[in-house]
Amino acid sequence: MKTCRQSIYLAALLLATVLAGGSAGVAPAQAFDQRHESYDRVLKRYVADGRVNYTGLKADSTSLEPYLDSIAEVPEEQFISWTESRRLAFLINFYNAATLKRRARGREIFA
Repeated sequence: MKTCRQSIYLAALLLATVLAGGSAGVAPAQAFDQRHESYDRVLKRYVADGRVNYTGLKADSTSLEPYLDSIAEVPEEQFISWTESRRLAFLINFYNAATLKRRARGREIFA
């Protein structure tokens, strides 16, 4: 029987896969970059003083894809092996990156 955390992870992984434009049958990943460097580069480029440059992010519409793809490729076993704080950072960064991508496309977050 799956735990609540496992169910949340699987839902987040499926959502990441869909938002990244991939399929549920992604190949297993190498070790996930716990420093979230590709996401950090996007944030440094398009966020300043707490404000997001959505126009620039929209023009560079593929900038978040490598990060979201890397999230979609994390196997459940790898995710479960992380500390709780790493899992939480992973899920928060995933949510924020997916939200940025959706907003950059001009879509409402909650419709």
